[in-house]
Amino acid sequence: MKGDRSIKLTALPNYEARILLFQSAKQKLETQSNRVGAARLLAFLLMVVMVYVSIKIKNTALLIIPFLLLAGFLYLVKLAVNLKREINFQKILITINQEEIQALAGDHSAFDPGINFIDYHHEYSYDLDIFGEHSIYRLVNRTATPLGRKTLGHRLLYPGNDAASIRQRQEAVRELVNKLEWRQNFLATARESDWEQNPDRQIRSWLDAPDRFSKTRFFQYAIWINSIITLSIFFLTIFPPILLSLFPSLSLSVFRLPSLSYLYFLIPIGLIISRTRVINREQERLERLLEMFRKYAGLLQLIEKESFIAPKLNDLKSSLKQG
Repeated sequence: MKGDRSIKLTALPNYEARILLFQSAKQKLETQSNRVGAARLLAFLLMVVMVYVSIKIKNTALLIIPFLLLAGFLYLVKLAVNLKREINFQKILITINQEEIQALAGDHSAFDPGINFIDYHHEYSYDLDIFGEHSIYRLVNRTATPLGRKTLGHRLLYPGNDAASIRQRQEAVRELVNKLEWRQNFLATARESDWEQNPDRQIRSWLDAPDRFSKTRFFQYAIWINSIITLSIFFLTIFPPILLSLFPSLSLSVFRLPSLSYLYFLIPIGLIISRTRVINREQERLERLLEMFRKYAGLLQLIEKESFIAPKLNDLKSSLKQG
């Protein structure tokens, strides 16, 4: 009991100080984001005004200014996206430290209890409350990915009986205890994208999902037919002078397309519109997947840049480099 009390007395001020630090950083980023938003609006309005002025006075040289403003506008959009991501990262760090303070007070409700890993036929896990509302799993769980939760559950079910391996894991844990900032940055990075928490939203499920476009027979034929007709219209529109120079006896009317033929291009546009929902859904999934890939790239970078002493941690780091 005295040991638990001493841990609370030393850890609580640390978590509270980190919350204040991250709140201050978040406020600064929000102020910067508001300024970028105002600058972005101003750049857009100036761009519209300069386009109007250049057309009004019929001075095409002035059009370079709207293009420069457009480049600045796009840069500000990118900067706003990065600032939004940084603000979200600070919010996650604040939440992590708030959860730790709640855990010190005995409230572990923020952490997954691992109910899915309960095995009633296991030798000891059910009797010792390894998983559940008041379990060891919930007490130590700081995972943020499906694989991490699965690995922790498997480790608690099958810890092994090799003394050397157990001591290596203990050394690794002791080292990570003193790497609070790195651990929280790692956890916050892992929490940036939670799209994969649903089993139907993981990479494997996306790869195994049926192809709704190229594998459909209608679209297979439509792609070939559309390509042939589009190239034919392009050929008969662009190359008549060349053909007439090669064959002077031909009449120009032979190559003249009816004006209504250009309405053909409404057909592929209509097909795209008819599949808008599916396209938007697939685009959203791809954007979420890109977020997830960025998350794992960030996790790998954190591991690669950190120096470890414990052999177990260095072995894990080397295994990532070797694939």
